[in-house]
Amino acid sequence: MHELRREFWGTPLQDKFPRPTFRICVLYVDEEVSVSRQLQRGRQIREHNATVRRTGQGEFMEERVTDYDELLIRARYQIFKEHFGALMKLGKLFPFHLINAVGSIEEVMKLILKEFEYQSSLELDHKTHDAISHIPIATKIGIHARQDLISRLEHYQDLESELFMKAIEFVDNNVIPMVQRHAISGQALIRTYEL
Repeated sequence: MHELRREFWGTPLQDKFPRPTFRICVLYVDEEVSVSRQLQRGRQIREHNATVRRTGQGEFMEERVTDYDELLIRARYQIFKEHFGALMKLGKLFPFHLINAVGSIEEVMKLILKEFEYQSSLELDHKTHDAISHIPIATKIGIHARQDLISRLEHYQDLESELFMKAIEFVDNNVIPMVQRHAISGQALIRTYEL
């Protein structure tokens, strides 16, 4: 979406590609609260459907087996717990905020709104974002640099293999030993007069 916005920026279609904004919260409750809420939801749905049958008014709601069977509810929660680590790893790539949703609906809504307000305070204004969005991000520059390096290495291997082998031998004999010797400091300065 950012790339489309960049592509159409300054054209008559730029308004069709607004800057995307995502604010995400994951609501979390402990197992006992989750089980209790699902059983309560199941009871409410059964009562509602019984009223619809009795009066003939209203629409039936879907009755799910996971709203009545405590073992199934706990098994479903166990799946959530098993995948929680993956969810947290995803948060490094796709930021979200975890909200404890144990309170009432009103309390949880306040927490969500507070979090969204906080997230929006960390975002650039649209004009500021638009002013700098043409600057490529470091990961893209790194990807292109790596692709260029691979292309050049393949070229040398195919068309100048003798010179390429000499360069590899030089790196093996002169550069790598110095890099290994200075690995702890994280910096190695290599000077050579060999050509």
